Amino acid sequence: MESRLLILAAIVLPIGLYFWTIYTQQALGVPGITAVLLNWKRLDNNVRIVAELCKLDTIAQIRIWNNNPSLQLHFRDFASTGCPEQKIWIHNSPQNVLFLARYIACASSYTRHCFIQDDDYLVRAPVIQALYLYLQEATNSEQPIHLLAPDAHLSTALLSISTSRIHTSFAWLGYGTIVARSHVRSFLTLLHHPLLDMKMDERHMADNYFSVLGNRISTIWIDQGEPLHHNDAFTVGTEGDHRNWLFAQKALDRLITVLDEPNLRTFGPYTDRSLSLRSSSIITRAPCLRDSCVVETNILLLPNGTPPHNMSEEDARRLNFRETFLYHSAVLGSEGIERYVRHSLSALVDGDYETSFRSPKGE
Repeated sequence: MESRLLILAAIVLPIGLYFWTIYTQQALGVPGITAVLLNWKRLDNNVRIVAELCKLDTIAQIRIWNNNPSLQLHFRDFASTGCPEQKIWIHNSPQNVLFLARYIACASSYTRHCFIQDDDYLVRAPVIQALYLYLQEATNSEQPIHLLAPDAHLSTALLSISTSRIHTSFAWLGYGTIVARSHVRSFLTLLHHPLLDMKMDERHMADNYFSVLGNRISTIWIDQGEPLHHNDAFTVGTEGDHRNWLFAQKALDRLITVLDEPNLRTFGPYTDRSLSLRSSSIITRAPCLRDSCVVETNILLLPNGTPPHNMSEEDARRLNFRETFLYHSAVLGSEGIERYVRHSLSALVDGDYETSFRSPKGE
């Protein structure tokens, strides 16, 4: 009898351990990063990006979501990158679901973190490695980190709002963003919540909602990545600008709806409902260009009179993102904008004296 039990245990325990491992990997995710790319018309750019991503062992998988129904992608399209076939996952979508696609791709991945970027911007492998290593030491690995070019970094800084309940900002993901898979899943749950009644066109513009609905001052790093060819970019130009402002404003309205709900559990954990502004927002960071290191400063990069600063709840409810951006840009002035962009913290490590880092006081 005892020998039979031992034999049974020898059979059952490994099977149980196997399924438990599969379950925990699905629930918690395995260490490493899943890189997520969208494809529409710039396949050459994506091939170059995949080649860069494949330099990192930290990248467990590269997920390419093809939003172009008229084009079928296959591994052979990326064979020139030298990336092994098992590392590349391709989904040919029957329809264009725009930015929503990258969240679906991340949510269904098996790693704990995803790295999201657009196909018109090259992020160097050491920069991604620096992001990942930094996140391993961070006290809150759920908080996304957005890489932003200096001008986009300034835009996010000028679009930060703080009241007694609202502590939010607008930040793009396409310059490169590392985010916890669990955070993305919570975001998708919120987007599909019946009480928000979000239409499909809003969900497709998920990037415009991601940072705003989180109700956190976004963690943003200044990075000098390499812009790639991007004719007819969806988010630029007069039409693109109008669309961006429209959906960013809708996101702010949705955030207020969530915060007005008295039951804290109704909309789930994605929106931070704490009443304090995170002090980490005063630290500015930039990854080194060629090494996996990070430089940081607590020097305030914006003068008094620019965000984030406290405003009344009533003012926040009436706030217009575009008008706020234009107002604070005027306060900063053309000279202040040029200094911020041309002499950003990332210039501290670019090896060019002409663009050396300077504080608002010109130091």
